[in-house]
Amino acid sequence: RFVKKQQLWATLASLSIQHNELETAKVAFSAIKKVDKLQYINYICSRKRQEVQNAELLVYKRCPDEAVSILLQSQPPLVYRAIKINIRIFRWECALQIAIKRDEHV
Repeated sequence: RFVKKQQLWATLASLSIQHNELETAKVAFSAIKKVDKLQYINYICSRKRQEVQNAELLVYKRCPDEAVSILLQSQPPLVYRAIKINIRIFRWECALQIAIKRDEHV
């Protein structure tokens, strides 16, 4: 934590996100003063179910299709969260398709 190189901390943050090391990512983001990213990582860590954490992390990594797939394949399927993620990233058509296909939250 004594190193003050922004590039080093940014690289560490990137690699830790890539390898799902959220605690390390928190330290790295706080070192480079990326409060918005730190808050989102804290939000991800606060989710109780592992499937939801994985899905939120995939949304952060810009893989929304994989995130929705994880939520819909969990037991029980997390349809509302899948719809909510699509709405949050402005994928209205996908959210509506999931709702109609599952006949929930229409």
